[in-house]
Amino acid sequence: DIGSMDYDQAVKNGEIFFGWSMWMEQDGYAPGESIAFDFENGSGTYTYQGKIAGSFVSADTYLVIPEGVYRSMNPRGTAYGYLWVDCDKKDVASVEQNLNTLISNTSHIKMDTYHAQLQSAEFSARTMKLGCYLFMAVVGFIGFMNMANTMIMNITTKKQEYGVLQAVGMTNKQLNLCLQLQGLIFTVGTICVALVVGLPLGYVLFAYAKHNGIFGMNVYHVPITPILAMILLVSLLQIVLSCVLSSNLKKETLVERIRYQG
Repeated sequence: DIGSMDYDQAVKNGEIFFGWSMWMEQDGYAPGESIAFDFENGSGTYTYQGKIAGSFVSADTYLVIPEGVYRSMNPRGTAYGYLWVDCDKKDVASVEQNLNTLISNTSHIKMDTYHAQLQSAEFSARTMKLGCYLFMAVVGFIGFMNMANTMIMNITTKKQEYGVLQAVGMTNKQLNLCLQLQGLIFTVGTICVALVVGLPLGYVLFAYAKHNGIFGMNVYHVPITPILAMILLVSLLQIVLSCVLSSNLKKETLVERIRYQG
């Protein structure tokens, strides 16, 4: 939240709140600034002139007028709006049941709960996370193919050198170790670049989303599990790739490798 979110103080000063901090900033407003606008309550049109107390991150509405401020404008007729009910955690179930019973015979009142909104937000977050993981999987696959192509080209251009080295005494075990070390260098480089670039970029995106109230992001944590999974997967793929390349290289005779001109 931004600014003073004291309800009683807002009523005392005749102030209002913005529902979305993102819209408040984009429209050029800030806490403490004056604002004037017309609004309808279903029975008439009224003009508000006052100041902005603060802003919610996301309150599912553009502006929030405290009931005390609204009543001070002497509205007439029946108005429509939101009524927020707060209670202790232990009373949530009973309060929700009583409210549902109270509005069961009405068609013009809708009720929503924090838990329902939380579940909806969690579902949206999981959907967004899945989409991000799929996108990163595609990017990671492209990156791995690039690394594989680099290793293949490196081995192909050095095929003659490996042939000469084996001709003077290098064993297959030493050849495998050489290829594994090359793959390890590529893997470590890939992981380091991903962490050095990815973590700061991820935090910048989070800070932007938090500042603008996108998806209700508010707490940042380092994705340890995805990072460890990425390291393990890339390492395993590198080992498999090195073994395959070593096997293909050894299928050719020493003479063929020594005669290879690239």
